[in-house]
Amino acid sequence: MKNVSVKDISVNFMLGAAFLAVLVWACTDAESDAPAEPAVESLVQEGTPFTDPRDNRVYKTVKVGERVWMAENMKFYDADKKGDFYGKSWCYGNVEENCETYGRLYHWNAAAKACPAGWHLPSKEEFMRLYDDVGGVEVAGTALKASEGWPESDKNDDAYGMRILPGGYYYMKNFFYGGENAYLWTSTEVRANNMNSAGFVAGRASGSIDETYAEFGLSVRCVQDSSANE
Repeated sequence: MKNVSVKDISVNFMLGAAFLAVLVWACTDAESDAPAEPAVESLVQEGTPFTDPRDNRVYKTVKVGERVWMAENMKFYDADKKGDFYGKSWCYGNVEENCETYGRLYHWNAAAKACPAGWHLPSKEEFMRLYDDVGGVEVAGTALKASEGWPESDKNDDAYGMRILPGGYYYMKNFFYGGENAYLWTSTEVRANNMNSAGFVAGRASGSIDETYAEFGLSVRCVQDSSANE
């Protein structure tokens, strides 16, 4: 067997250490060149779930800024043919399962009565305040739309937990843009039979405030009365 001197061991150790250092440097450098995935900071402030005493449905809630919002669209329906909602609210495509996923689509007169006691249909100003609270109208779509349930091209982070889903709309016995766009009523009347609505479109980072004829069927998202937020 060949005798190995202390000098040989030292040289071999130094060569091995140098090779390891080069290897680590190469891996580190390769990793640094890879694009980093942007970290989305969750800003969700979950509220206490709310039970609608009219039908015992439970709704998730979230606080955005100083306001508490329902984190789901309204599903309330009075099946009584003499009720406020008969013939004035619909499940998208007349498919009951769509009401469970997206909530109901309401004629504006029904939408004005859809929210339970202690909650109300938001005004245009309250939606604009919501947009401001999440960084402005230009990014409101990305911030408020659900991270799932939209076309794959949509990259929504839903950082505030509002989970806006594309429920589409109803008009004259037809349904449009289900799974693509979301339209929600406000309480603000622009002129006779024309109301403001909030809009969210697939592939668009922004939100919008639009003008919509009252006969359309849109989604309803309720906000808690101000006295309950104080």
